[in-house]
Order: sequence, then structure tokens, then C-alpha cells
Amino acid sequence: MSRHFSATLAALVFLLVLTTTTAFAATTETFYGGCSDAYNKGSIVVELTNITSVKNVTLSETEAAEYFDDANSLYTVVDYDYEEITIKDILAYYNENGGVPIYYADAAPVVVTAKTAMRMFYFSYKGEIATHTYEPRYYSYNDYLYNFENKQAYTEPPEEWLLADGTTAALNKPGKYIFVFLDAGLVSDSFPGIFCVHIADAPSEKPVPEKLNVNPTSSKVLVNGKVVEFEAYTINGNNYFKL
Repeated sequence: MSRHFSATLAALVFLLVLTTTTAFAATTETFYGGCSDAYNKGSIVVELTNITSVKNVTLSETEAAEYFDDANSLYTVVDYDYEEITIKDILAYYNENGGVPIYYADAAPVVVTAKTAMRMFYFSYKGEIATHTYEPRYYSYNDYLYNFENKQAYTEPPEEWLLADGTTAALNKPGKYIFVFLDAGLVSDSFPGIFCVHIADAPSEKPVPEKLNVNPTSSKVLVNGKVVEFEAYTINGNNYFKL
């Protein structure tokens, strides 16, 4: 099941900022995407609570389809830079630039909060049972553009609107979720941001082969009452003889 919330505005240029792979005790983490400059880490800023680790992952189309009831949702259109791109295109871009951030949580809830105004706050998960609580907030587009200092946030969308910072999605049950964001696009448009949230699903790790400590040793063995020297080795504390 997916949720898609967007407003249509103009688009210009992009820059992407990815978080690094990190592991930590459950805490609040911040995703930065979109345009960055000397004053801001990103024009897309999203806060996530109750996160225990983060890992950038290259997602195949098959793996990405697991976040949707219908795999064709990967072709959902996002307006960007005077052209239309799809979620599949966004994933491909992230895959080529360090991978898609996946935020892992040991348990629900995880609260995802927009910290900047946005044109899109999209998320999807597989399954028919509602697993989230979505609470959008809105700015009047005209107020945001012409009366920024006195703008107000609304619970119902004005005629022309942006999603306000403070818009939240509380993920209340274990599962896999995918999010896509577009910034406000008023100064300079940026490439969409994307990340995944996995609740009660630890990051997969390839098993590490056990390191063998092999040391030659001098050993003598009695064979039919005679002392015989063998080529011998101590491997991880155990004695082995080459016959």
C-alpha cells in the first residue's frame, strides 16, 4: 500500500547528499538530500526516530519491488527539472552514487518527520493492513513565497499548497517501507531524496570465514616402539600430523 502527497511546482538543478553507513544504539537520525550549500546540508531534511543502524545498499529492481503491492509502482512518475522521472530512475541514480540508505530499527514505532517544506512526501509498504499514522501539515504556497515570516501551517490543504515541515508518518508495525521526497523547489530544485526503513529486520551480513592460525611444530610419535618424526602443525590450538 502506498501514500503519495505532492504539489506541482517548477524544477531547476540538483545535488545529492547521502548519509554514511553507521551503527549505533537506538537514536534519532537525520537524512539529508537535495541541494546543499555553505549554510545547509540539504534542501531535503528528514528526521527518523528509534533507529539502530544505517546502511547504504544497492537495490535491484526485484528487491525494490518488495516495497510495493504492485511492482509497477516503481514506474510512479515524479516531476523533476521540467521532465518526468520514475521511482525506478531515482533508485538507479542512488545505486550509482553510493547506494540507497536503509535505516534499521529493532522495534516500532519509527517516526519519520519532514524538517523542511516539501512538494512530495511519498511512502509505500507491502500489505493491506494499515501500519502507519500519517499527519500532514500544509503551507499556503503564496504565504510561503511572499509572506514567509508570517506563514501558518494548516491541517487541511489550501488551494495552492506545500507540505510543511512537521509533516509526519509514524510507522507502527514491523515491516519494510520506502520513502521518496521532493524539496520545496522555490529557490533551486534538487534531485528527489529516497530511503528505506526496515523495522525488526536486521541488516544482512555475509558470514566471515574463521581465521586459521597455522604454526609448524616439532612432534615425535612412537610407532611400533620406535620414535618417528612427523611434519606437524598446530592449527587453532589443535595438533595435526602430515602422513
